[in-house]
Amino acid sequence: MAEPTTLNPKLQALVRQGAVDLKKSSSRPPGSGALVRKPRDISCRPADVVCTVCGTSRQPAWNEWDGRWVMPRTCIICEGRQTVALAQAVTRRENAVKLRKHLGLDVGEFAHMRLDTYQPKNTSQEQALAAAQHFVADLKTDRWWPGLMLLSVLPTVGVGKTHLMVGILAEALPYVDGLEFVDVPSLVGELKGSFSTGGTQALINHICTVDLLMLDDLGAEMVARSTGDDNTTWWADTVYQIMNRRMTAARCTVITTNLAQPSLLQRYGARTVSRMLSMTNAPVILTGKDGRFETWGWAKG
Repeated sequence: MAEPTTLNPKLQALVRQGAVDLKKSSSRPPGSGALVRKPRDISCRPADVVCTVCGTSRQPAWNEWDGRWVMPRTCIICEGRQTVALAQAVTRRENAVKLRKHLGLDVGEFAHMRLDTYQPKNTSQEQALAAAQHFVADLKTDRWWPGLMLLSVLPTVGVGKTHLMVGILAEALPYVDGLEFVDVPSLVGELKGSFSTGGTQALINHICTVDLLMLDDLGAEMVARSTGDDNTTWWADTVYQIMNRRMTAARCTVITTNLAQPSLLQRYGARTVSRMLSMTNAPVILTGKDGRFETWGWAKG
């Protein structure tokens, strides 16, 4: 009898797992070079085993060459899920490397901005760091809602909001499929530049639908603020559209701003600010001295 070229699917799976070695089969007559099939013996079939992880029933397979029942070492369902999860993890790591280069996280000032390099100077900054670490821990376990808002007052700059946001970004990259880090003043310029090319709505759609959106320095954008100005109305409507669509779709959003509540309400309106709070809960407020001025011994004034 010639060496078999095909096996039943269950036996094929057992061979792949290493549970069956056809080359060592006891059914091969010495010196014959052939395998002899044995009929299935139902009387000694072991009971099915239920996987404790997914609840799938594992059934034994009859090894017709050894004449015995063999139980798969692993659950086929769980094994498949692990394979998919491993492939996704590899893809995410590869994408993370590309995103780091795209976002410039390995060069300049951003290269040193990590959560473990943030040095809080007071209680408010310690609480902000703890909130950022908690947010990252949630991301790693697929808890994507709500987002996070970091708001600085007294002074409005130099207390480490961007440092914390970039630190969150660096930690989140391997766990997020779609992510966008946006410096809001630059976004305004990009949107204005797209007016002539007709790509404005496509850019807004991308901002609205990406899995994790990080808006840095909301409120620092220079948009004309005279009453009834078309630019002001356009930008306020754009921010509302972004916040409303992301809130409705429960998409995770991280925001940093230098504007306190009255200024946020005046700039963007109650409808928009209400949606920001719905997506991020109460803002984490940072206070302290301007770290940049303090580093060089300069006084603000």
